[in-house]
Amino acid sequence: MPSPVCTYCYTAFRGQIRYKVRTTDHKKHVFCCKECRDEWLKKKANAKINKQTKKKRKKDISCLEIITVNLPESYLSAIDSLTFGPQALFPSRSELVRHAVHDFLANELENAANFIEFQTGQKQQSKTIEK
Repeated sequence: MPSPVCTYCYTAFRGQIRYKVRTTDHKKHVFCCKECRDEWLKKKANAKINKQTKKKRKKDISCLEIITVNLPESYLSAIDSLTFGPQALFPSRSELVRHAVHDFLANELENAANFIEFQTGQKQQSKTIEK
């Protein structure tokens, strides 16, 4: 029978297994030392937190629609310069595009209201866009 291997550091060890962990899915995990066990448990806990955070993020952006846009290479390089690297102003291309479209629409709706007001002489209430 092969000697057991530490779940965290993969070191084979002989003798009695001192540190055991049984997960909720009933898998047995063995560790060569207390430090390996503790580190593995920390990683497991962090993975669980990250998984829960991703679920929350998916709920937050579920109201967004996916669209495809064709852009010239010069636009993409300008977008990349604002989203990647040490001077990144936006966390992703999507966030930059959402921000740019929001600003554009807010400006155009205000201009449309001003134009209608100019033509008709009646004050128009400009529409607002939620961010």
